[in-house]
Amino acid sequence: MGMKLGVDIKKIIDFRQKLHKFPEISGHEQKTTDLIKHFVSHFRPVRVYEFPNYSIAFEFGSGQTGKTIMFRADIDALPIDETMDLPYRSVNKGWSHKCGHDGHSAILVGLAEALSRQKIKDRVILLFQAAEETLTGALDVISDKQFEQIAPDVIIGFHNIPGYDYNSILVRKGEFNAYVSGIKVVFKGRSIHAAYSRSNSNFILALEKILALIRDTFYHTDLAKRGDLNLTYLNYGKPTFGISPDELVLHIVPRAYQVQDLEEIMDFVEKEMRAVARTHELSIDFIYTEDAPAIYNDPGLVDKLVETVEQEQGRVVFLEEPFSWGEDFGFYTVRYKGVYFGIGSGKERPQLHSKDYDFPDEIILPSIEFLFKFYLKLSQN
Repeated sequence: MGMKLGVDIKKIIDFRQKLHKFPEISGHEQKTTDLIKHFVSHFRPVRVYEFPNYSIAFEFGSGQTGKTIMFRADIDALPIDETMDLPYRSVNKGWSHKCGHDGHSAILVGLAEALSRQKIKDRVILLFQAAEETLTGALDVISDKQFEQIAPDVIIGFHNIPGYDYNSILVRKGEFNAYVSGIKVVFKGRSIHAAYSRSNSNFILALEKILALIRDTFYHTDLAKRGDLNLTYLNYGKPTFGISPDELVLHIVPRAYQVQDLEEIMDFVEKEMRAVARTHELSIDFIYTEDAPAIYNDPGLVDKLVETVEQEQGRVVFLEEPFSWGEDFGFYTVRYKGVYFGIGSGKERPQLHSKDYDFPDEIILPSIEFLFKFYLKLSQN
């Protein structure tokens, strides 16, 4: 049992490992949500909010003070094969929890148990959000009319971060991460018999130019100092030997720390890609994802977060630069006052999204205790 909050940490860890065993990627989190709902229902929440596309939230407390404080955890897995020999290894082929969202969910479930054992005067909402990895889940939640009934005064998010000491707290005022967008680029030409493909080499020449553009050209411009450009997906043709394809599809991900820089990088991509298409007599189409805004940390909330760490003699890591990865939590902080922080998950732990990553269960209880103490700090003011 937890020493301070009466949390049954063994059951919480078992729950984390169960989520790990049955991972579901963005858009498929139905069983994950069902497992969370079943577990949290034992703590008798005041109300349950079920959002479209598998996000779910639970309300605790009397709401007598009129303050609404929301905590959010992400719940989706990744389309990565489980290669580790774990007793709770994924049984869903091609899917696994390689970002630690199983651990984040377990921490929030533990907070639900802690809240259920206390007299809570505030209105506390625990949001288990789907589809973070595709940067679409937060918009699904905010766009739903039920969220108007929640309207949080404060929203808190967190993520485990490998490469830092266990249970260290990583904070930054202002932007915590990068602005990120996604561009699907589709080149189209004509299909031809593979025997005559020399007369239809447009796609090969175009692809050569595109790879050089992403690998070299971008990084020789001033934009490279203000952002980044990555290729995350490429599809050309089908597994045959007789057909030269008629389509080339790429997913390109620009990112930057300032929104105007992101817009310039996106303009650069479109201009250069159109030039490639013209040169090689191909048609081109662009499909843009919703840009994920950077998370903006309210300075006052960061101060309260730091005070909570110092009271517990914890370790604070003040980040000089924002993280370069995207996170749809930024959709919340555009509209509501919020704070997002990192929790150190071990200096030697493999990085997020790597095949040999697994969430460390030893940080679950300290994280639950920290979140509860942070809630108390927020409740005082």
